[in-house]
Amino acid sequence: MGELDSQNAETQRFICYLALKEAVTTTPEMLCEAITAHFPGIMEMLGRLVPKGPISEHGQGFLIEFGGTPLAVLFMSKPLPPDAWQRPVELDRVWPKAGETMAAHGAHAIVSNVDTARSHGEALMLATKVTLAAAALASMLSAQAVVWAAGETIVEPQRFIAGARGFENKQIPTDLWMGLTWLDGPPTPKGERTFAVLTSGLLPFVGREIEFMPAALPPVVIAQRLLGAAQYLIVSGPVLTDGDNIGVSDRDRIRVHLVQRGQRLGIPVYQFTLELLAETWKPTAEPSSFGAPQNSPPPAKKPVFGKKIL
Repeated sequence: MGELDSQNAETQRFICYLALKEAVTTTPEMLCEAITAHFPGIMEMLGRLVPKGPISEHGQGFLIEFGGTPLAVLFMSKPLPPDAWQRPVELDRVWPKAGETMAAHGAHAIVSNVDTARSHGEALMLATKVTLAAAALASMLSAQAVVWAAGETIVEPQRFIAGARGFENKQIPTDLWMGLTWLDGPPTPKGERTFAVLTSGLLPFVGREIEFMPAALPPVVIAQRLLGAAQYLIVSGPVLTDGDNIGVSDRDRIRVHLVQRGQRLGIPVYQFTLELLAETWKPTAEPSSFGAPQNSPPPAKKPVFGKKIL
């Protein structure tokens, strides 16, 4: 169960971009000290930090070793290319000034793992170490914004640093690692509007993304359920099987199907389909809780997607 299901997941690295007002650097020694100072409660579990030598590829930079894991840190004296941040800005629904901030930045830094993950456990450890190093660096360099490439997310540095501190309380920063693309679905027979959602960022952890098929639920409910399911997968690994259901209650359940190709070319998915168990139930902003999967027969037919909601 710990092995990743997709070759794509085995070759992806966790890359974190820091948008900077102007070109600025630091040393591997200072970064190692900053990581230890920012996150003292988790360092014993993750291992020793060791400053390593410089790297010259594409600009100034260096390596550090974090509990035996090499991480690369690069400093670029020019803005982050638009194709690295425009889509995260487009998908973001939380930070109104994200685009304005990125348009004004003048330099950037990059934090990435060097080795690739071969299993779920390795992927989780690599993502954790990259996140902690990037958060400490963002604080040191007074970063303007933080972009998590795999999830196509962009957040304010303070939010990223706060999310990284959650590791000390065993909290996984799912909202930093995973982005959501919202789509319009077909109306229900009663004319109700439906929404579908595609995730980005789960592939390196479990070899698949999630596609939440069109459902007449408030977006906040869908988002909460997706975050719950994603956190379960990130922590537990690729444990869901075809025909499982999750979030079972007396109101509804979500059926899981493993599909080799979803809406995006070459990306296997967990396809989530909402099944109502009570016709009189009206969706509210109170989400069902996610738990371990339970087996039951598959549904008959899947709905289709509509246009993207910006």
